[in-house]
Amino acid sequence: KQMVLNCDALGGAIRVQLRDNHGEVIPGFSFAESIPLKSDGLNETVNWNSEIFKESSDLSNLEAETFQIEFDLENASLFGFDVTRGKGKEGP
Repeated sequence: KQMVLNCDALGGAIRVQLRDNHGEVIPGFSFAESIPLKSDGLNETVNWNSEIFKESSDLSNLEAETFQIEFDLENASLFGFDVTRGKGKEGP
């Protein structure tokens, strides 16, 4: 799974952080580890760079089945987001 955004972050940045059901930041998915999106597009993939996952957009290994998503926008607009199976993945 991966997260994609419909956004406009030209001249700014968007970072994404994930929290578990208890409100704790999920290790490897903090704002500090989020690679800032600085582009304009309909299908921009969110990536994190951490010691745990290295540079990755894969959410399949999350232990939490549900999670909270936080967005940090700096001179940017977020129009929508989706958590998908990713390109080339099949399934329900």
